[in-house]
Amino acid sequence: MLYEKENEVISLKLNATGTNRLDWFSQANLISSPWNDLTSTANLLFFNMTGGWNRYFEITKSCGGCSADVGWLVITGGGCPWETRVAIPIIQYNIYYQFSTGLIACSHRFSIGSGGWAAAACTHVLL
Repeated sequence: MLYEKENEVISLKLNATGTNRLDWFSQANLISSPWNDLTSTANLLFFNMTGGWNRYFEITKSCGGCSADVGWLVITGGGCPWETRVAIPIIQYNIYYQFSTGLIACSHRFSIGSGGWAAAACTHVLL
């Protein structure tokens, strides 16, 4: 769950049965999210805890250079200008709930500023 000003803004539910501390965060384990296309989107570049380019908990469709990074969620590491608009690390998420099919519009890119910034992230594990 992601929180901004004590309000939940994003919640993902994953089934971590049979996983370990490193591989539970994956598209295959996703049960639900606010992004209605995330479970069916094929060929994600990242959906894992370690991401790329010093990023964490990254869910990315494509990275075509800093101005063309497209995704749903990331804890930034500072590799691109859009990651350093505020102090890093910062949790950034896409506020749109579905990517358009085919060409992804510029407004859906992390780099354009269409995303939100969360102040805190919590992981709840049910046994």
